[in-house]
This record gives sequence, C-alpha cells and structure tokens, in this order.
Amino acid sequence: MENTSEEYELKKEEGVISESFNVPPNIKQIGMLDDRVKIYIEDYVYTYLNEFSKSGGNRERLAVLVGKHIDVQNQEIIVISGAVEGKDTVFTGDVEEFTDDSYNFINSQIDTYFKDLSIVGWMRSQPGFGAFISSRDEGFHKSCFKYSWQILYIIDPLEKMNAFYAYNAEKTAIVPARGYYIYYDKNRNMQDYMMNLKSNKEPEDEEAGDIPICERKEETKEDEDVVSKMRDIIKSKAKPSSSSEGYVFGTKTALVMLSVFLFVGLLNSMFKIKKLENDISAIKSSYGTMIQIAEGKTLASVYSPQSNDYNVNNVSSSAGESTMVSANTNNASGETEPSGASEDSAENSYDAAEAVNNETKAVLEETSPGIFKEATLPEYYVVEAGDSLEYISRKFYGDRSKMKEIMELNNIEDPDKIYFGYKIKLPH
Repeated sequence: MENTSEEYELKKEEGVISESFNVPPNIKQIGMLDDRVKIYIEDYVYTYLNEFSKSGGNRERLAVLVGKHIDVQNQEIIVISGAVEGKDTVFTGDVEEFTDDSYNFINSQIDTYFKDLSIVGWMRSQPGFGAFISSRDEGFHKSCFKYSWQILYIIDPLEKMNAFYAYNAEKTAIVPARGYYIYYDKNRNMQDYMMNLKSNKEPEDEEAGDIPICERKEETKEDEDVVSKMRDIIKSKAKPSSSSEGYVFGTKTALVMLSVFLFVGLLNSMFKIKKLENDISAIKSSYGTMIQIAEGKTLASVYSPQSNDYNVNNVSSSAGESTMVSANTNNASGETEPSGASEDSAENSYDAAEAVNNETKAVLEETSPGIFKEATLPEYYVVEAGDSLEYISRKFYGDRSKMKEIMELNNIEDPDKIYFGYKIKLPH
C-alpha cells in the first residue's frame, strides 16, 4: 500500500510532541552536552544495534530507530527506545540500500512491537570506514527523514566508533551531535522483539502504509565518485598492497643479511685479538730470555782474555781516556797464574761462551727471528769500560768473525785502541 509523504507526516506527528519530559533515573553520559539536541538511547537498543552491526562482518547493516520526540522549551529531545533491522536490503554500487521488502518488514515489526512509537531516525553500519557521514547518506536523510528531530546513527564495528547526526538549527545540513545519553529501563517491547529474532518467529507481514518507500535522491556523478574514492583509500590503508609487502620483505631480508655480516665480522675480530694476545705473550717471553742472556750467560765473554792473535797492551791515557783491561787476572791469593794455565782457561771460556751464544741464537732465531734481529743488531753500539772488538763481535754475532768488518766500517786501525764512550757502527 503506497502512502504519500503528507499522510506519513500527519500520522507520525500526531500525539508525539509534548511540553514535559521526565529524565530517566539511571543514565550515563557519552561525550559532551549539546544545547541544540539531547539524545537518549535505551541500553537494550544500544546493545542490540552494536551486536547487529558486528554480525554483518564487513557488510553494511541498516536499521530504523523508533521512539519519541519531545520539545521542551524549544529544545529537541529524542528518546530512542526501539530499533528494527532493515531486512532484505541490497548492495548497490558501494552501499547498502533499503528495498520495498525492507519497508514492508519494518512496518510489520513496528505495528507488532512498537505501536505507540514514531520513527525518529535510522542507523547505518560501515565497517572500517569510521563514523563519518557521506554526501549520499546526507542526501538520503534529507529526502526520507525530513523532520528536524529525525537523526542518523552511524556505527563502525571494526574501529569501535559511533556518532549521532542531526539537523542544524537552520535545517540546511546534517552535523554531528556532541554527545548523547544511555539510559536503563526494563523496555519490555524491545526485549520481546529481540527474543522473537532469536527464536526466528517473526510475525506475518501486515499491509500497512505507515512508512513511505523513499527513493534515494538523484546525485551527481561527482558525489558518487568522491564517496567511492574515499572508501577505496580507506580500504587500501587497511589492506597493504603487494608493492608495500615486497618493500617490507626486502627490508627484513637486508636487516638479516646485515646482522649476519656484523656477526661474522665480530668473530673475525675476536680471533685477531686472540692471536695478538698470543703474539704479545711470545714477545714478553722472548724479551725475558734475552734479558737473562744479556745479564747472565754472555757476561763471561766480556771478561774473557783476548786470544793470542792480537797483542794486549796497557794503554795509558790522559784525562778522558781509560785503560784497557789486562788479559791476565790475579787469583784470590794475589799470585799470577802461569801463562799456560791462563791460555787453557781462556780457550775453555771462549768455547763455553761461544757454545752458549750459538745455542741461544739458534733458539731465538727459530721462535722470534724478527725480535732477535732487532734486539741483537742495533745500528750503533757505545763502547763501555772493559769492551774489546772481539767482545763486541761475539756479543752481537756469536763469534769473532765480524771484527774485520767492524774495523773497516769504523776506520779502526788497531783493534786494541777503542775507548770508553766511542760510538761504533755495526755491520748488518
């Protein structure tokens, strides 16, 4: 049965407006106070609409809000005490829409459960798109819900957002309400309606023309494109593109590779540090051995008699010159040893010192050749008291074979005439 808008308006307006309003005793304020309009929604209705929106998954849901409109001192008060789902809606383009069957079903439910209530607005759920109102919904609201007190309730069940929209004071635009109230009541009618839905015992549709079949207002293609683009943008943000997934995968792979390289580099550094510690320990050990040789074993050659190849004379010098050490030494009793015994002792001392030096030199050259060469072969040597060319040759080369090279390198004519403090260049 088809009704005109005028018949619908007269029937729904009749007996609804009142000049008094009793605030429910148990209420909870959501948001801020709005001097332009006050919206009260009963807790059963509020819970039902949220669950109804969630049950649709990613699909939009529609419903009609029923209740009372009260005008108290020129302030709009809307009390929502019931809601009827929009059954048999269809998805056209990119939104859900009411159909003729939807309106017939809503009429039958209102006549069965909410006879004394009026239609005060409608509800749309839009999963993942927030609680904003599109230009298409605003046009539909202005076309089918023309009264200044009729409202729109938008729910996003995925983002858990909701908002009420109402006409502004000039009734030129639909603007969001700053807040609303949830009140608690027995609400027997809504409980019966919800129990009937659960038991799937729906009353038979009655032919009633209380709700006109509103067609959506013709909109420009530009408005439709804007809404579609906004929805596409939000969907693209909710679902990452293949290119972004590839970028994330590449970034993760690069981080893993970098971590592996850093780990390998750290291991190499640890091995190098360990090797360096071992080398330092070897250097310390070799250095200690050389100190022992220099202070102990090699001192025998310093005070050993010269061989018979050269004449040893006592050289007197004036101030600044020192006397060379005599080849003959006194025993403990002060007597001079026989020359034959002295020569045998000297030869034995030379042989022992040379054997020790050669053995030590072989060990050092095998373990740390670089250290040995650097420690035993300096570029210059400063003559100390009691030194001779033979001693210097044996000290640095292990035998007397370098005496001639030392003399030639330093222009020394007499091997016995070297003095304390004289700087001698050593052959390499």
